[in-house]
Amino acid sequence: MPRFLQLAFVKQNSTPAELAEKLGYARDTMIVQWMNGTAKVPLQQVSAISCFFECDISHVLGPWLAQECPDDLNILHAAKRLVGFWEFSVINVAREVYGYYDE
Repeated sequence: MPRFLQLAFVKQNSTPAELAEKLGYARDTMIVQWMNGTAKVPLQQVSAISCFFECDISHVLGPWLAQECPDDLNILHAAKRLVGFWEFSVINVAREVYGYYDE
C-alpha cells in the first residue's frame, strides 16, 4: 500500500495534505504514516482513496490486501488477479465466446 500511494501521488501531482482533506483528517499525518508503512490503511478508506486518485477500486484493493496479509501467498496471488470494471467486461465477453458458462 505504501508504494501504491507514493506512485499515485506522483501520477496525479497531488499531496498527502489534499488526500487528508478529502478523507476528513485535519492534518496529513495519517496519510504520511500510510505512505511510510508505519500505519495501515483502513478498509473503509479504500473507496474514498480510489475516488481521490480517479482509479478503479481494484487498483487500491489489491495493495490493501497485500498490506493486510503480507505473508499469505494465496491472498497475495488473489490480489494480483483483481481486475477493474472495464477489464471485467472484456473477460465476460471472452467467457461468453468460449462457452465458459456452458458447463
